[in-house]
Amino acid sequence: MRVSETNQEDVRNWIKLSLARHLDTFGAVRLLKVYGSAESVLAGSLSDLARLVGMPAAEGVVAAARGAVDDEADSAVAGLLSTPETGVLTIADSLYPAGLIESGLAPLLLFTRGDESVLLRESATICGSASADEEGLRNAEFFGKAIAESGMTVLVPAEPGIPTSAISGALSAHQGVPPAALLASGTARAPREMTGLLKALLAAGGLLISAELPETSQSEASKALRTSLDACLLLRQSAMPLYSTSHGGRLSLAGWSALFREAFIIRSPVVRMRLYAKALCSSKH
Repeated sequence: MRVSETNQEDVRNWIKLSLARHLDTFGAVRLLKVYGSAESVLAGSLSDLARLVGMPAAEGVVAAARGAVDDEADSAVAGLLSTPETGVLTIADSLYPAGLIESGLAPLLLFTRGDESVLLRESATICGSASADEEGLRNAEFFGKAIAESGMTVLVPAEPGIPTSAISGALSAHQGVPPAALLASGTARAPREMTGLLKALLAAGGLLISAELPETSQSEASKALRTSLDACLLLRQSAMPLYSTSHGGRLSLAGWSALFREAFIIRSPVVRMRLYAKALCSSKH
């Protein structure tokens, strides 16, 4: 949902709930099922909350309700209101990626910037080395363009190398679908070296997604969270994640195969890559 003056208090309550100490997503969902809204959860009594999620999490919720996280929540809401095209996807939102929920790694909130309708399309995830060779980068660019022109969303982690080339390819597509990028920082703190490309992504109608508060800088912890989410963020069950490597920096193929219905290693030569891209995209029509 888009953040505005009319819904900012609801957004603030969701953020406060997400910041409650010792409360994980499963506990939050349990409380939401009983209470119906973040506002009602925060108004719950310590004893009632403890019966549902245990005393440590209940104390975290009560502390959040009494102002323990107000500064962080207020700062986040102010940042969302001051930044164009920003939004929040709660775990109860119909646009929240179902595959992420099924993975067991879903955060309570995802922060977005751009066109959230991108999430309605089938997608293909492309990731790979930050130090890929020239052929690998050309492959990623070609594949990004071919997938975008086929009507699918190219989803990548926002980092240099293979992902950056895939974004460039998607943006160069003739009447293609805009790409989406998953950030390790908040949506207001994109990596400096990617600022221009991500601005172009937003201008083309694409989407930035983050599990971090908008003003959060990138850290090792946020990178680890982004990597986990990237591996599990299947926007639609029919999406086809693609594992692209050319020179080092490899993820576990076994891990990808366990998470997804299909996983592909994309290597050279370019001719084989292009033939495969044509076959994949033709199957979508």
